[in-house]
Amino acid sequence: MAGLWPLRSEAGVYDVTITSADGQSKIVKLTVKDNKQSISASDYTTYVGAAKPTATDFKAFLLSPPHL
Repeated sequence: MAGLWPLRSEAGVYDVTITSADGQSKIVKLTVKDNKQSISASDYTTYVGAAKPTATDFKAFLLSPPHL
């Protein structure tokens, strides 16, 4: 696995050679996809002295594939 790092930052399909400790090797395809994560949240009103708001209070959640 050490040969994979640093991993490319561009989306695409790459040939990767995996080599075992005894010298056997195999070329495989590595598919790197664009980061499609996003975050969603709503406005929230609070008052002085109120409890600390949580992510639930903001209706916040992370969207990631395949949920986009």
